[in-house]
Amino acid sequence: MEIARKVPDYGATENESPHEQSPTKFDYVFELKLIWKDSMPLIVAFFLQYFLSVSPLLIVSRISAQALGAATLATMYMNIAYLGVIQGAVTAVDSFAPHAFGAGNYAMVGEVVQKNLAVNTILLVPMVALCWFSGTVLSALQPDPELASLAQTYLRIITLGIPGLLIFEVGKRYLQAQNIFHASTYVLLLVSPLSLVLTYVFVFPFGWGYVGAPAVVVLSYWLMALLLVAYAVFVDGSRCWGGFSYRAMCSGLYDQIYLALFSLVSAEAEYFAFEVMALAAAYFGETALASQSICAAVGSLIFQVPFALSCSISTRVGSFIGAGNLEFARKSTNMCIRATVVLGICVCMLLLITMRPITRVFTDDSVVAAECYKILPVLFFTQCYDMVNVTCQGLLRSQRRQDVGSVFSLCSYYIFGCPLAYILAFRLNLQVRGLWIGLSTAVLLLTLAEVVLLARTNWPNIMELAKQEEHEPRL
Repeated sequence: MEIARKVPDYGATENESPHEQSPTKFDYVFELKLIWKDSMPLIVAFFLQYFLSVSPLLIVSRISAQALGAATLATMYMNIAYLGVIQGAVTAVDSFAPHAFGAGNYAMVGEVVQKNLAVNTILLVPMVALCWFSGTVLSALQPDPELASLAQTYLRIITLGIPGLLIFEVGKRYLQAQNIFHASTYVLLLVSPLSLVLTYVFVFPFGWGYVGAPAVVVLSYWLMALLLVAYAVFVDGSRCWGGFSYRAMCSGLYDQIYLALFSLVSAEAEYFAFEVMALAAAYFGETALASQSICAAVGSLIFQVPFALSCSISTRVGSFIGAGNLEFARKSTNMCIRATVVLGICVCMLLLITMRPITRVFTDDSVVAAECYKILPVLFFTQCYDMVNVTCQGLLRSQRRQDVGSVFSLCSYYIFGCPLAYILAFRLNLQVRGLWIGLSTAVLLLTLAEVVLLARTNWPNIMELAKQEEHEPRL
């Protein structure tokens, strides 16, 4: 059965009149405003979600140094074992759902989400196994068996919340495909501060101690999932949900699995490279490790801005592709790359100006601060092109070309970046600063490769593939 291809108005949001944006003329100012407007709630949501992941450490640090060390080790491990996996695999939704929504095929948006849930459910098995039997791996990473045992306990408890986090992440993409960007922000505005309070209550007044922290993380993940589903059902977002269909969910999974795996590889490549850098910093002593921890925290916070922008950009360009509007898709792609170059330079200058106040937020130790002043300029300069890198990844997702992007990512980080970081840090004795220069250079190479790849986009082929998909018979 062939599905009629609907071309929507290009106002993009329900709150805007269809006449505000002409479907025959691309308005650069309007598009920039719209993308920024859609990105703002996502930026807040990503900051809150980052806070949700580190807030248990603030409470656990009051128990003992060993408890803090175990929780930190467990957090590092789960970033690789399942956060990177989920964050990578769910982005496959960004490659399908906006196309379907842009073409007016709302039922397919729900089917895409179901297929992605099926793929991620398969991935849950190795994720849970890696967390449940993490003691052996953690013992190999550091010499203290008791620390490894405590970290494994933390991870085993958190595995109970992984399905909740998965539902939240997939649900977030489902709503974003419909240009509903604020729902996850509302949820996290409630859950993030509540999580901090509950962690303190469970750990101390309730007397749960160390295990109280991961227990609250599990509770938070499921609360996030339930609240987001409730928003979609009772507030906004239900028009793209036609109900569960096991036949649709479990058939035609090849494209989802293919893109999910490549997205996963790309995300894991970056996660693993920066976690390895944290381990390498330990070889240079406590001061170097402390400065690395501060710089990594600052880098993670900064990353939330371009990542939110890339989600908004991917959705917008994907909807143009789904609607069959080649001109708007091409112009929007070029505009976004140029705009993020300017944004990256502005962010770099702002961060360099505020470097000392930023450092004082994290430490009062003058020795650690002095070390940070050597590293942070490298991190801040990287933003000039990392903003473009993250945007390009979003654009490649909109074109379903993250397979090529993941190959570039692996080559940049592990063939060039990590070896260069090792030479600079250990052979040339630049220590932690050398690690950051090496990986920063890898990001630059990756950015250049992605820009060239996007500049050589075969737009007629991209549009034809999207059109063929919309005309495939539905189950």
